[in-house]
Amino acid sequence: MTLARYFLMPVTMPIGLPRLCLVLLLLAVVSFPVIPARAERGGEGGKPDASRNKPPVAGKSAVSDKAIATDQQGSDDASSPSSVQGRSPFGREFHPRRLAGPLEKLETQLAEARRAFAADPDDPDKLIWLGRRLGYVWRMQEAIEVYTRGIKRWPDNAALYRHRGHRYISVREFDKALVDLMHAAELIRDKPDVIEQDGMPNDRNIPLTTLGFNIYYHLGVAHYATGDYHASVLAFKQAMVFGRKHADNVVACIDWSYLANLQIGRPLRAEKLLSVINPEMEIIENHAYFQRLLVYKGVRTFEEVWGKTDDELQRLTLGYGLSRWLLEQSREDEAKKILRTLIASEYWPAFGVVAAEAEWYNRKGTWGEP
Repeated sequence: MTLARYFLMPVTMPIGLPRLCLVLLLLAVVSFPVIPARAERGGEGGKPDASRNKPPVAGKSAVSDKAIATDQQGSDDASSPSSVQGRSPFGREFHPRRLAGPLEKLETQLAEARRAFAADPDDPDKLIWLGRRLGYVWRMQEAIEVYTRGIKRWPDNAALYRHRGHRYISVREFDKALVDLMHAAELIRDKPDVIEQDGMPNDRNIPLTTLGFNIYYHLGVAHYATGDYHASVLAFKQAMVFGRKHADNVVACIDWSYLANLQIGRPLRAEKLLSVINPEMEIIENHAYFQRLLVYKGVRTFEEVWGKTDDELQRLTLGYGLSRWLLEQSREDEAKKILRTLIASEYWPAFGVVAAEAEWYNRKGTWGEP
């Protein structure tokens, strides 16, 4: 007999103990107070739950502190499958740095950073420097692991999120980068800014950037790479607040803002940004940004600038901005030629390569594969 038929039996029939128990159970269920569920994406009272926007703090890591301090993780073979650091949107695998000359010095500095952290594992700055040194030899996944372990111990340290966000950009995990960098921005709110020491100093050995500047600068790059150009413009505008002291920071922010404005169809606003650029500006290290701004402004020609440097990073930085300028001049074939060289470059962490990949990928429907 089904439960429904059982309860629909004529009331004149004897109830019996089993039927009585079921009736009492039904009455209890019906009268029990119902607790409304919270909205799936909200907190108490339907308001957004701020904790959902925080980057995840790692639990127990697969890599021990001892391994981090003694280089017991990772593969010695830069071309092995386990050494893959990330992939481009076109499927190209990225591997650790293999440049012989500078690599030897960088590996020595990495070993020194490991020893410094091993000697003082309770100093977050020592851990950050270890992560930075790993990044300089393009061992990005290990750097991310180091920062993640640091975040577990020092969850309110904005620098850890800033540096991990940078390396998430390097490995093309832009959504994770955005979460980290936006959280870092929250952590520094209403706090005094601090200078960031350079891991690879310029010729004058003058640190040009601060923690606040780098948080918003990298946030701008991450937004640009994901195609959120409005957010990119706002991030670079905020970076300027922190970095306007040095012309190098000004030209970098103006350049990205100029390109982002072009992407969203605001050429007049882009041109207005160029009013602060003049050939007499004193630039210490961001020469590529400065030169391409002078091309945008009409002070120099494309031919005067492109192909005139042997520095690979400067060439890649120049290349993306100039290719984007060529597209605005309806010189698509020339632009595509430059973009192809950038996308194929072995210097894959460069932001010029990151932007070139994004540019081509957004046009993949009409351009096909690079």
